[in-house]
Order: sequence, then structure tokens, then C-alpha cells
Amino acid sequence: MVVKGEYTIPEGFNRVDSLHLSLSRTLYVKEMHKELLLKQLETALSGVELPTTKISFSKLAKYSNDEGTCHFLALDLAEGESAGQLEKAIQLIDSVLKGFGLPQYYDPPSLHVSLGWRVDDWSLSTFYFEFSLNAVFDEILMKCGNKIHKLR
Repeated sequence: MVVKGEYTIPEGFNRVDSLHLSLSRTLYVKEMHKELLLKQLETALSGVELPTTKISFSKLAKYSNDEGTCHFLALDLAEGESAGQLEKAIQLIDSVLKGFGLPQYYDPPSLHVSLGWRVDDWSLSTFYFEFSLNAVFDEILMKCGNKIHKLR
């Protein structure tokens, strides 16, 4: 889900390619399953209500990929109605992924927007920076390789 905003990345970090809120883990999908997966996700998400209220972020957070080889500076989404709507979308996505034997989202879900990344480990307590983000959740996209597919 696309997020727009202004922020300065702390020194030593790489900017993420595009600000987004992930509704699934990074997945490895077999080429022969890609089209069917996309169609099933489109169907599952067709009736999902996306948040229309202002989205708030509660705090800075640190996340690492499953392999522990990359560490991300992120903003956690604040609890509330919007988080509940997004968690419902995650449940629908998870139900489709389960049918393909793919990993489901983290339990409990951790809704966040990654701002930057670096390969060496670091401590969250050493960073302070200012940001202004507006979350715009008007579409759900899936990136497969270098292609982006609109699911909703």
C-alpha cells in the first residue's frame, strides 16, 4: 500500500525504493503459480474496505529480514480502526497464500512503513529524526520481480 511523505534518512541508511505498508511477507512464487495467485488475491480483496481516516504512526521501530542480513528503520502504525481494517486484508491475503503453501504474515501482525535499511546491525536508541507522512491507502499492489500488479 503506497505511502507518501517527507523525511530525512539518518546517515548510514539507504532509502527504501518506495514507501509502502506491507500486507504480506516477501514471497517466492513459482512462475507457474503467479497468474492464479494474482487472480485469487484480486478476488479475495475485491470487497475490502481500505482506511479512509487519517492514519497515525506511533513510534520508530527496528525490523530485520527473516535471514537477519538486513535491518530496517520503520514507523509502526498506531492501533485503531485503520489497523483493524488492514488486519482484515492481511487475513484474506493469508487465506489465499495458505492455499499455495506460502508463508503467512507475522503473528501478531506488525503494521509498519519501512523508511530505510542497512546491512550492519544498529541500535534504535541512537537515532532521532523528523518526519511527516500521509498514508494514502487507495490501492493494493503486488510486486512480482520487476512488475507491479494492481490487486485493488
